[in-house]
Amino acid sequence: MKKIDKNTNEFNKELFLIKFELSFLIGIKFKALQYMYFFSHPTI
Repeated sequence: MKKIDKNTNEFNKELFLIKFELSFLIGIKFKALQYMYFFSHPTI
């Protein structure tokens, strides 16, 4: 029982890290797109 518990804990940690990395990458891409759009359309 203890071993299974430990495995699910590790699995959850990895899942959390993957989710975090994904959201981080998406955030960077979004920011880059915003900057590109801003520089190609200098309205302000």
